[in-house]
Amino acid sequence: MHLRRQLESIETDGRRIAELTEAHPDARVASCPDWTGRDLQIHVGRFARLVHQLIEARGAQPEQEPIPDAEVLADYDADLARLVATLHDTDPSAPAFTWSVTPKVAGFWSRRAVHELAVHRWDAETITHAEPAPLPADVAVDGIDEFLTEFVATGLAAGMVPPRPATLVIEPTDVDERFERDLGDPGPVTTIRGTASDLLLALWRRRDPLSVHAGGDPTPLEHWPSI
Repeated sequence: MHLRRQLESIETDGRRIAELTEAHPDARVASCPDWTGRDLQIHVGRFARLVHQLIEARGAQPEQEPIPDAEVLADYDADLARLVATLHDTDPSAPAFTWSVTPKVAGFWSRRAVHELAVHRWDAETITHAEPAPLPADVAVDGIDEFLTEFVATGLAAGMVPPRPATLVIEPTDVDERFERDLGDPGPVTTIRGTASDLLLALWRRRDPLSVHAGGDPTPLEHWPSI
């Protein structure tokens, strides 16, 4: 995704999250029932502030000081605007601390922010128990790629996700893309198929991964990790 599109997505979803969580601060988030609307807004606000600090640190890992929840809520709009401005003004190839096995550059965080806020925008819309709007196809396709190249690859490399002899094939039905990833070692193929939005939401367990199972061994989906 081009940086301009990333920033548009971050800003749009960030504002929508605030709109819903501020209107329903004590309501449960149906997709994350341990959270209230207030909890979700605090989580996103802390994320926005952290990413700004990581970009500004130019490759170092800044020390994190506890921030009162009330301050995070009060500063949400300012932190979101500052995050967008910081990403806009930073060369994506500039050094930045990340937890991933991929190159440690600022572009990691602009991409991560897109998908963090896109999924949490979907979460916020479950507060009212209406069916949330799907993720835009271009965002969801890039999110699938990010999930595989950042989370799965890093999880396997760090031993956080047990490797298995299995191959996952992901086939979006609304875009001309196909993904194939060995979950450790090549093995029996498990295919999932659906809209790009539903597939990404299934990877993040916002939808049941078995609901998009289209063929092959369902076992990896039955035990799909929440990474």
